[in-house]
This record gives sequence, structure tokens and C-alpha cells, in this order.
Amino acid sequence: MIKPAEKRIIVKLVDKDSGSKLFLSNESMMEHNLEYGEVVEGSDKYKAGTRVYYSKYSTARINDGGQELFIIPEIDVMAYDA
Repeated sequence: MIKPAEKRIIVKLVDKDSGSKLFLSNESMMEHNLEYGEVVEGSDKYKAGTRVYYSKYSTARINDGGQELFIIPEIDVMAYDA
């Protein structure tokens, strides 16, 4: 498994309606260019399994074993499910 460098997390996209405690409409997410995903490899702040909203333009896309993942700086996480 790929490990993120300091202050970064690795996220996979998930359907925002699959267990989110936060509510953002699709329109709102499109206006702010947000994506919703689940942390696969985390940090001290965002553990694996945490669901996060992040700016889709701040990501680096990678492919690990056929799975599309995104490397995101912690600072670009806009909100998360606690």
C-alpha cells in the first residue's frame, strides 16, 4: 500500500449518500468544486475510514492495484464526518 508523506492523506471516492452525517446538496458541491471520499491511508488528524469533503482541484490522482486513489494535503480537507 502507498503511504502518504507528512500532512497528506490518501482518499478513495465514495457516494456522498452512503452514510454521510453532513448534508451538502449536489448543487452546493458543484459550486465549490468539492469531492467526497473515504480516507484509505490517514494521518494523526484524519484516520483511515474517516469520510471527508475536499477540493477536487487540490488532488494528485494515482492508481494502486487498479484502484483510483487521490493524494490530498490535509489543509485542503474542507469538512469531515466526526
